[in-house]
Amino acid sequence: MEAQARAGPHPRSRGSLGPTDTDMLRTGASPEAVAGVAHMTALGRVGTPADIAAVVALLLSPDAAWLTGQNLVADGGLV
Repeated sequence: MEAQARAGPHPRSRGSLGPTDTDMLRTGASPEAVAGVAHMTALGRVGTPADIAAVVALLLSPDAAWLTGQNLVADGGLV
């Protein structure tokens, strides 16, 4: 109940982000590690900042009005 009170009258959904190709990833992981993670996704690559921005835009759009209290996983099908 407390979380709902903080969210106000509009329930919120959230996103869980998978590996995303950013400077932080490239600095903290070897190219072999990045390639290994990419091969573990259904799409065969790590996400891009544009991929994540598209998910955020969806969650903020009226198209997501019926998504409430959900955890949307944006990870390219990481297995």
